[in-house]
Amino acid sequence: MRPARALELALTAMPPNKLIEPQIELRRRWIRLAMAEQPDWQPISRLPLIGSMIDGMLQDAEEHCQTLLQAAPKPHVLDDYTVGRVFEVFASQKNDLWLFEEQLARWKIDKLSVGQRHEVDRLTEQVGRCRTVIDSILSPAEQLQQGTIEKVLAFKPS
Repeated sequence: MRPARALELALTAMPPNKLIEPQIELRRRWIRLAMAEQPDWQPISRLPLIGSMIDGMLQDAEEHCQTLLQAAPKPHVLDDYTVGRVFEVFASQKNDLWLFEEQLARWKIDKLSVGQRHEVDRLTEQVGRCRTVIDSILSPAEQLQQGTIEKVLAFKPS
């Protein structure tokens, strides 16, 4: 077992303590970063691929946001699994946005053609919009979680 993994397991086994929990969380993040592989930064020739990924992610997020807004007045049409899956998928995407931001920032310092620079700037804006839309998904999802069909069926009036 790698030392970083052993330390992470030891930290997980520690009893909760309000004073040291923030320090433990910082250590866990550091360990995860230390254990993670270094991203494979792409050459500018991959700009069309990265661009299609960012555009597709934004389009999907906007569609899901509209769906959740439609469900907001009637949260009982959703189940716990579906709302949980929304959290899982979009929290993960939000956590991964830094990869796209870093890739675009690395390209910005390269010598680019006018077209490439325009596309990198456009994609940088798209990533920012993606972050906003994902936040717009996660916030109502928290409210929807309180009124899922399981919550409605479990409610027992007194």
